[in-house]
Amino acid sequence: MLSFVHGDHIEFGPTVTHSRRKQKRRKSLVVNKKEKINSRVSIEGVFDYLTLEKVTDELRSQIIVTDLNLENINRASIDYEISTYGNLEDLENLLDINSNFIQLEGSSRNKLIYKYLDI
Repeated sequence: MLSFVHGDHIEFGPTVTHSRRKQKRRKSLVVNKKEKINSRVSIEGVFDYLTLEKVTDELRSQIIVTDLNLENINRASIDYEISTYGNLEDLENLLDINSNFIQLEGSSRNKLIYKYLDI
């Protein structure tokens, strides 16, 4: 694996570039623990109880999540109220890092909408 530093950016050799195309880009997450918010998040792609458990466990295991409440169950989606350290962008970054969640169009500051992929 080769990488070269040029000024303010790093260029990766072909092997790393190819690997990065297959993965979501990793971001570092720095959160202000003095700040805490409640957010509404809708997760689509939940068709059965097993998937509901997986999604709930995955969200609960995230380090910035302090509380998680199931608000509503629809045919193929679930709505949560999630309390987290940091701000809304921190929660979005956290979910973007996780390969199981893909943000969907229609997300807003009032309600984030993601699709769950059981990988």
